[in-house]
Amino acid sequence: MRIALVSKTNGPVGGASYFAENLGAWLLEAGHEVVHYCVFPKHELRAYQRQLPCVGVQARLVRHLNWRARQLGLVEPLPWEYWFGLRQLSGDFDLIHFHDLYMAISPRTLQAIARRQPVVLTAHDCSAFTGGCINPLGCKRFHERCGACPQAEALGRFDFTGGNLKLVRRLARCKNIAYVFPSRWIEQEASRSLSFASPASHIPNGFDSRNYRLRSREAARSILGIGAEQKVVIVSSSSLDNKLKGVIFALRALAANKDLNPLALLIGHPSPAVEAELAGVSTRLEGFVEDRERLGLLFAAADLLLYPSL
Repeated sequence: MRIALVSKTNGPVGGASYFAENLGAWLLEAGHEVVHYCVFPKHELRAYQRQLPCVGVQARLVRHLNWRARQLGLVEPLPWEYWFGLRQLSGDFDLIHFHDLYMAISPRTLQAIARRQPVVLTAHDCSAFTGGCINPLGCKRFHERCGACPQAEALGRFDFTGGNLKLVRRLARCKNIAYVFPSRWIEQEASRSLSFASPASHIPNGFDSRNYRLRSREAARSILGIGAEQKVVIVSSSSLDNKLKGVIFALRALAANKDLNPLALLIGHPSPAVEAELAGVSTRLEGFVEDRERLGLLFAAADLLLYPSL
């Protein structure tokens, strides 16, 4: 099968784009023809990766237009990236699989492509079924209609959340688009907002078990220089100051139990706020770990992963 993957970027930057990159490698191993197109590549492209066929002045123009639309409160209202590049792919592949549309790809681009060939959309966050936010933070307006948005100030100058929601709902009614959700929760929340023309699927994100194989905790700790009797708790996020990952609550829980003498093994880009929350707690800061083999070793050494994502 000939498959095109499309994501915002590449490399270990964001979870959605990094998963798309790994998925491309796995599909190649399975014998498929794969090209992974990146809208804004941030790392060196792999052999099967390409920048979206919209480069130079056109790419800068598309990025500026989408940024301006977001400043106003609009969710990528026009399919600029389709007109300037993605329509060239139509007919070259058996299907096109999108990841991570937020601030990169217009829903209307998927509608345009779906008129000609099958499209898969993996929704890695809530922007696929809300009026523009990636996490509603308890708001239920998107179940019926968005408007008077509690996050309006962060979403743009004007509150267009009602119109934005209509746009993503029209996309879900396209018969040639199949939705995939990595978690049951996000699938359930989406079903409260969208009416799917094609059955939606729950498919958890995969991982390469060769990097996260079962191994001796004692051996892993010996390699890392961690005491065999130490209570080790991992707190992990791409960026430790990401409020949506709930890292601050994990840190406070550790601080509240410092009498147990846990070792906080922190994985992710550091933040000054982290140090303030962990006063008196034994801490080992690993930073952002790109090496999957080492990441697997760190997880093997831990007693517990503490991940209170919001």
